[in-house]
Amino acid sequence: MRFDWDDNKSQLLKRKRGYSIEEVATILAGDYVERMKQDAPEQFIAIGYLKNSLCQIIIKGREKEKIWSKNVSK
Repeated sequence: MRFDWDDNKSQLLKRKRGYSIEEVATILAGDYVERMKQDAPEQFIAIGYLKNSLCQIIIKGREKEKIWSKNVSK
């Protein structure tokens, strides 16, 4: 899977959520669970580990661009 992102958005995510998009993309390189969102058929939810935290991310579009992440547990 290929990821492209805007560095400014990645830095904003890092300030707001504590992770850059590059870091969040590593979730998809490991073991994770993915399902389609019921309210937005072009978006998917992936749940996996980032460092030692279980995280949920939402990816969208043909290229599955990462748009949001939430730290589920520490």
